[in-house]
Amino acid sequence: MIGHFSARYQNLEPLLQEAKETFSNTELAIEGTTFELPYDRKPGTEEK
Repeated sequence: MIGHFSARYQNLEPLLQEAKETFSNTELAIEGTTFELPYDRKPGTEEK
């Protein structure tokens, strides 16, 4: 996730595409955007 952008970037798409060349799962952290992250609890650690 890229969360800080220079004000010189008027179009963030090229920045995102460049990052995705190395990290395919990259997203831009734009204010107000929400993301769901997978959470796998280890066996035996369930809350009771």
